[in-house]
Amino acid sequence: MLSPAGCNGPTRALVLASAVDLSFCAGADLKERKTFSQKETAEFLSNVRSTFNAISALPIPSICAISSIALGGGLELALTTDFRVLSSNAVVGLPETRLGIIPGGGGCHRLPPLIGPSRARDVILTGRRVAAPEAYFLGIANRLVEVQQPEEVPEGGEKEDVLSLARKAALGEAVRLAQEICEGAPVAIRASLEAARWATEDKENQMSERVVVTEDRNRALKAFAEKRKAVFKGY
Repeated sequence: MLSPAGCNGPTRALVLASAVDLSFCAGADLKERKTFSQKETAEFLSNVRSTFNAISALPIPSICAISSIALGGGLELALTTDFRVLSSNAVVGLPETRLGIIPGGGGCHRLPPLIGPSRARDVILTGRRVAAPEAYFLGIANRLVEVQQPEEVPEGGEKEDVLSLARKAALGEAVRLAQEICEGAPVAIRASLEAARWATEDKENQMSERVVVTEDRNRALKAFAEKRKAVFKGY
């Protein structure tokens, strides 16, 4: 179960990735949705929104690794995380308007602050598919991982599929990003994340006051003076 309270232990970051090569998440099963009653549709959307809101409220950094396809609810899931890593072959989009609905799982309110209202309207209203390089240019992706075609292998060997390479590359970069973030002090990372999410001066001041009294701050200053890497303990 996802909850802020569940992240008070040793967990420092969350990485979301697909376990299969063909897609990250292609959105809802339209054949199944077609059989839903109005009540079932409302319950489905409520559960999706609750889950997505829980991810976006986590007090630790969250990173999404996307290779191949992330459409509709798949992209909306990715938008709940703090960072998105895309392989160069990935494709994202919000095609809901072409299905007579809207991106109701957070796409309409999470995408505009991320890439700007005008660009968000372009993606939402056209329902078009956005290739990874453009997604990176727009600001949907924080990292773009170039995926090369598999090299030739000796006769009798196995050639790894490009989709498999892409998934591993995106996941690897997401893990590296998480590790880089986790080099910082745990309290400072969480406080900075909260301050950045609120993006107000009052919240920044509040978080600053929280971290300046920690032992980790003193450890960092001592390590800097001694020209060594600080060892943080989370308090």
